[in-house]
Amino acid sequence: RVRVPVSRRQSVVSSVGIWVAFFGVWVLATRMGLSLGDYVVTEAGFGADLGAEKFLNLKCGYGGLRPAALVLVATIRALRHHGGAPAAELNTPDLDKVTKGFANLEKHIENARKFGLNPVVAINHFASDTEAEHALLRQRIGERGVAVHTARHWAEGGAGAAALAHEVVRLCDTPSTLRFAYDDAEPLWEKVRLLATRIYGAADISASADVRRPGAGHTRRWTPASTVSGTRAGRRHSRNGFCAPADPASRRRAGTGRSAARRRPGG
Repeated sequence: RVRVPVSRRQSVVSSVGIWVAFFGVWVLATRMGLSLGDYVVTEAGFGADLGAEKFLNLKCGYGGLRPAALVLVATIRALRHHGGAPAAELNTPDLDKVTKGFANLEKHIENARKFGLNPVVAINHFASDTEAEHALLRQRIGERGVAVHTARHWAEGGAGAAALAHEVVRLCDTPSTLRFAYDDAEPLWEKVRLLATRIYGAADISASADVRRPGAGHTRRWTPASTVSGTRAGRRHSRNGFCAPADPASRRRAGTGRSAARRRPGG
């Protein structure tokens, strides 16, 4: 267990789930967690290109949350799959498949950095993994200047993820500034283009003139009055009385893939 003073309370967010894949848990739930615990872990959605993208641009952007760290969860089995291994061979050690599959994880690392966050990669250990595969993956990740830890909590309980937890604490104390993938003032078509090229790796996008015309779609996001109002730069209010200060420097920071946020000292 990692023990920290109340003045250093953090929030951590992750990236798995079903409905969670679209936005993460409610803003109200994250804020409540920040007020009650040392760290808050939020499931942010599927991957740093889908769930985390929406979590960061939408939930954090309009909920007044600022991540302090991000945890990308990977498995050797998944990298074998991305490297071309068929389902029947996902439990078969294969350094070549892991090497090829690393391109997928590398893109998630790239996306995390585009958002301005400090990532750490957690490799969930499976019984079918080999030390050679883990060593290869740690080397590839380390070459990109990213911290990596093997998480063995399934077999060893909390002790198997203690090193990862300490790394998250360290990242929470490392300065980071969340950058959004697009600006609110951009037209809808430009927002789509920026997401496609910056996050999904597209060279460009195309559509008919009717879709691309300036008046097509909405240029402002729908924000129900009963939940959140205002813009990213303004004050956020909820019907239940939870609000984030208008001053960005005094907001609580929250985090995503998994991430972390800090409560104001004495808060």
